[in-house]
Amino acid sequence: RTLCWAFVMLSLPIYALGMALTSMLGKRTGIDPDVASAVRNVPSSMLLVFRCTVGDCSLENGAPAIATLASKYGWSYAAVYVLTIMLVTFGIFNLIMATFVDNALEAARKNEQLRRNSRLMDEKRQVMVTSQLVYKLWKTSQQANRLND
Repeated sequence: RTLCWAFVMLSLPIYALGMALTSMLGKRTGIDPDVASAVRNVPSSMLLVFRCTVGDCSLENGAPAIATLASKYGWSYAAVYVLTIMLVTFGIFNLIMATFVDNALEAARKNEQLRRNSRLMDEKRQVMVTSQLVYKLWKTSQQANRLND
């Protein structure tokens, strides 16, 4: 379940940015052929965005994609890239880690509860603890009787 939500949280911004890239650059004429092949449709644009979020942000010719987009089509592409990297790195990954940690803590709580229930249902332990309690009560009453005499 957690992995599924992590996939959804990572896919939505990648899909939105892939659509934006395709709509802004995909149908433009006179565009650099390497850029055109990277943004010709939504799946290829999504692949470029995904590659940029994980560190391999280059075009087919090996040129850095963000530097090429910023120099040829405006600084707004670089600004969106920086904001996306910040969102994914600090926001979504932090949320995913928090979800994993929360699930691990919840599993530990459940295991602890099961262990407690197991100890409470252990008849031999109950007999032993009860007999120790009865012995201590008997010993205390014997000592109280000696003091009263």
